[in-house]
Amino acid sequence: MRSHFATNLSSLVADLHSHGHFFIDFKPQNIRVFKRTHAVTLIDCDGFAIESNAGKRYPAELLSTDYISPEAFRNKSAAKDLDINQDRYALATIIFQLLNGGIHPFQGIPTGSLNAATNDEKAALGLYPHGLVEDLRIHPRPQSVHLCFDDVTRALFDRAFIGPPDARPSAEEWAKHLTSLLDNKQLTRCEKNPYDIRHMRFLNKECPECLFQEVKAQRNNTKKKKTTIDFNKLNQGTGSVHTQQNSSPKSNLLLSVGMYLFVGILLFVSVVAILKETNKAPANISTSVGEQYKNILTDKYLSKLNKIEEISTTTKSKSEGGHIVNARASKYYVLAWTIIGARDTPYYPLAFRLNTQAYDLGHPEGASNLGYMYEFGMGVQQDFQKAAKWYRKAIEMGQPHSAQAELRLGNLIANNKIPSNTRVREARMYFEAGIEVANNGNWKDLKSGYLKELGDALNRLNQPSIEAPISTPSKQLSSPPSSSGLQIQDLSIDEKASLESACNQDKTLGGPNAYTACADRNLKLLAIGPRLPTLSTFDTEKRANLEAACSQEKYLKGPAAYAKCIRNQLDQKRQ
Repeated sequence: MRSHFATNLSSLVADLHSHGHFFIDFKPQNIRVFKRTHAVTLIDCDGFAIESNAGKRYPAELLSTDYISPEAFRNKSAAKDLDINQDRYALATIIFQLLNGGIHPFQGIPTGSLNAATNDEKAALGLYPHGLVEDLRIHPRPQSVHLCFDDVTRALFDRAFIGPPDARPSAEEWAKHLTSLLDNKQLTRCEKNPYDIRHMRFLNKECPECLFQEVKAQRNNTKKKKTTIDFNKLNQGTGSVHTQQNSSPKSNLLLSVGMYLFVGILLFVSVVAILKETNKAPANISTSVGEQYKNILTDKYLSKLNKIEEISTTTKSKSEGGHIVNARASKYYVLAWTIIGARDTPYYPLAFRLNTQAYDLGHPEGASNLGYMYEFGMGVQQDFQKAAKWYRKAIEMGQPHSAQAELRLGNLIANNKIPSNTRVREARMYFEAGIEVANNGNWKDLKSGYLKELGDALNRLNQPSIEAPISTPSKQLSSPPSSSGLQIQDLSIDEKASLESACNQDKTLGGPNAYTACADRNLKLLAIGPRLPTLSTFDTEKRANLEAACSQEKYLKGPAAYAKCIRNQLDQKRQ
């Protein structure tokens, strides 16, 4: 992810430079990154050094510590006197910090007495501790992971920090290099932690996250020995300081018993926790075979993950819904749904991470699946509010794949799982939007299923048990007078369902009079046009296909449009 940020930042700065403008006061505080898309924006643009179309330059006025080029610091140059080399230095510094956990390129541990306290002072003296050739004057911090960078990247950093200003890599050169790393699959998953996105490494290099965790663990495990003064020896004139020892056998015995008791309790609690939380292999399988069973699953998912990682993050593909999406994101969410659909509970955390990565790469199914996991408590604590939040994120992305999110969110609202002041109206809005979204997609297999579920949800919403009655009795609403001579009781079940759905919003928002007017319009249209053929004579599959093709007309446009659509479908099939 950090590599994506660095690539997009370099491309943006390269575009700025191509127009003759410079940032000058270039620092992380003036950069904003959108986590989901990895898009980068620059702020405080009023401080740029701008070149007009006539060639006149309007200089910058500010500089920030830690990002001042060495030559500018040595010469005490003003911001107005700096050019593109200042931007190139600051850009390389920010990229280095992105890849190295925030460590500044000139942060290090001096080996002797140096008259340099700040990073700018060290940069001016060339005290760069992360070069391909070791600088004996200063050592890198233990937390630095620069040795995990690929060699070309390290060579570019050497040019940026210890080479002449004119030799610094340009923003365009950085953008091309970082893009090539991603496109040529120079980044791969760590073998120790293949399911953790933080554990990415360059080919033939150590995993930087593993290295960092090792250093952190070493620091935590370093114990300072408690010291005491031996006053007896001190009184004898041979004072000494030593580590405190317990020489009493009784004390040693009590200490040993206490330690064994503590370890026993700890082991018992750990075993109970594991048995409660871990989904193991079936009970009739031996322990060793159970471990093999888990290893087989791991190998299966790992091989699929490795294939997905071979796909470039810039590759696009056409989804089943007819929309152009990120190819890797599609594979992420498909693998996640494979785990969810198989109810492979030990791997729900993996499914959660895959869905998150799909969402980060711009695929709405990632957000929709995260909502599904929260709704049903799959690997996470059940939380309807969080489920609704992720469903809304999927809907906001406005792609055909959001039909599932429209359906699930509408159901949460209709079933009172989340609060809503206009429950029926809001649920209906999502169901109707889902039907429209599904119809606009070039679906193959899922379209009919989504439309049937959405249609059934709308029908349930029309039932008295779901929708609270308005001021007048339901009998008066179900049989409004019609000037066409056709009455509601004359309609078939499908025609009634279509009319009720098409006029429900009028009934909910406008009351009986609005509902009567809507029903009368629909009855008039139905009276002058062809009626709906009897669908009960068709087999289940054929009827489902007809329903799917005409669901938008049935639930949104009314019985006349629905009847016309069905007849058109039948005429096309006869031809």
